[in-house]
Amino acid sequence: MGSVPITSSIGWIRFDQREYDQAAEARALLTTPGSRDELGFAGIRDRFADSMFPGTSTIQTRMRYAIFVGWTYDRLIGLPSAELIERGRNEEIETIRRLERGQAGNGIIGSRAGEELVRLPSMSYWTLLQHWRRATVGDTGLPSRITWMAMDPGERKRWPLMPKTGPRSSFKQSMNFILPQTEIDYLAERLAEREKGSSRSLFHELLKGDAHVTNDLPELTDIVTDDIRNSEILRRARAFSELTWGASLAYNILLLEKRLRQASPSYSRA
Repeated sequence: MGSVPITSSIGWIRFDQREYDQAAEARALLTTPGSRDELGFAGIRDRFADSMFPGTSTIQTRMRYAIFVGWTYDRLIGLPSAELIERGRNEEIETIRRLERGQAGNGIIGSRAGEELVRLPSMSYWTLLQHWRRATVGDTGLPSRITWMAMDPGERKRWPLMPKTGPRSSFKQSMNFILPQTEIDYLAERLAEREKGSSRSLFHELLKGDAHVTNDLPELTDIVTDDIRNSEILRRARAFSELTWGASLAYNILLLEKRLRQASPSYSRA
């Protein structure tokens, strides 16, 4: 009798749209590709990332998505939770369609999945909104996405995603990923508030035009700044990048040599 493969699965009973949304968010986290950290360098990498581009991550490839999410849910902020979740999802799917009609190009989340999209843009960009609002709301910061949506509408109105002074006029009129000047100014103001009392990040410098890149798809070596602190962070980040790249190359070379020795016992490094 042959062995039976052991498999596992996760299921849930859907009682309302809010519970479905929570389950979908958990499923999205489980299916999101990750990276292994055998060498234990992730903490150092994250510190460099937070120093240069605070509040962002590698899954956030289009900054304007955060503003789309803020606009969308602030318009629905007074709705009961179940209605907010359902209409919010529909609005996010419609935003995807508008971006496609506007020929926004690469970076549109959910172009293939459509109505079946599991990881909504708001799930990826909520942490960035939390980072922006932390300086203006207080030490507790903006609640998590699930907590915010589950709030009583009256309480939720105390936690708008975008300040009333934020850019709104261009919403639905320019459905692409190009940040107009009003939105660039808004992002710079948010970062200035967040970094008040400390040195400006490289992200802030780039938004203000005090730093620039020399390539359309920039690497660390393509970023230029005159700020002494950020120049030093960049220098160390480049050295760290080369170190980790070297470790990765050495690891793969050793694996290749092991395979060659297994295939040919007489193999020796030239």
